[in-house]
Amino acid sequence: MMASHVPADSSQTSILLAAIQYLKVSYINNPNGCLALLISRNYSLLLELNSSHQEHGKWQAQRQAWQQHCQKNQAGDALNSFSNSLNSI
Repeated sequence: MMASHVPADSSQTSILLAAIQYLKVSYINNPNGCLALLISRNYSLLLELNSSHQEHGKWQAQRQAWQQHCQKNQAGDALNSFSNSLNSI
């Protein structure tokens, strides 16, 4: 979904922030790349909707940090899969 150029209202921002918080708690309980990707994507949506918001820099840093979590989890999953295939030989 592409964000329009109309400034986001506070309810859209609040909903995205609540979703991010929920996903972060879920990630703490079950760290995986899919959750990290969703968190990163929601930060991207915040940035698209609120290009001039005072929290813009913070959200951008969080988006990048969660992208890195996602990449680390993908690398770890690939390593575990490879390790499991070696163990089955």
